[in-house]
Amino acid sequence: ILAAFFISFYSCILACNIFSAAAAKNLLLLKPAQTTFLFVILTIFFLLNTHLFKTGINFVLQAVITFFMLYLLSFFVFWSHTLNAAAQFDMVKAKQWALLAAVAAFLSTWWLAFFKLELFFRSLVITAGFNAILGIFIAKQTRQINNRIVFEYVFIPLSALVFSIVAG
Repeated sequence: ILAAFFISFYSCILACNIFSAAAAKNLLLLKPAQTTFLFVILTIFFLLNTHLFKTGINFVLQAVITFFMLYLLSFFVFWSHTLNAAAQFDMVKAKQWALLAAVAAFLSTWWLAFFKLELFFRSLVITAGFNAILGIFIAKQTRQINNRIVFEYVFIPLSALVFSIVAG
C-alpha cells in the first residue's frame, strides 16, 4: 500500500512539475502528464468514493458529497487541459465543462443507486463512468470525437456494470 501511495504521489508531483513548465512554453511531455494526472484523479475518486459508500451515512448526503468530489476532480482534469495551447481551452470553459461532467456523472451515480451492487463494485462502475464522461468531453473539446471513441468509452463502464452484476 505504501509503495502504491508513493508511486502515485511521485507521479502527481512529476505531472504538476510538467504542468508548471508547460505554462511557460509548449512541452511534448504535456500529454503524458495529463494522462498520468487523469489516472491519479480517477484513483483518488475511486478510493474516496468507496470509503464514502462504506461509511453508511445518509444516501442524500452521499450524493451531495459525490457531486462536489466529481466537480472538483473534473475541474482539475479540465484545468490541466487549459495548458495545451492548441485546445483553445480557458478557465471559464474548464469550469463549465467540469460542471457538465459532474452533473452527468452524478446522474449516472444516482441511477446506479437502484442496482443491488456491493459498495466496492458500485464505486468501480461509477469511476468507470466518470472516466468515460471525462474522456468523451475531452475528445469533444479537442475536436477528436468520433463514433469509435464514444463506443470505446461507453463500452468500459458497461463492461464494469455487467462484471459487477455477475460477480456481486
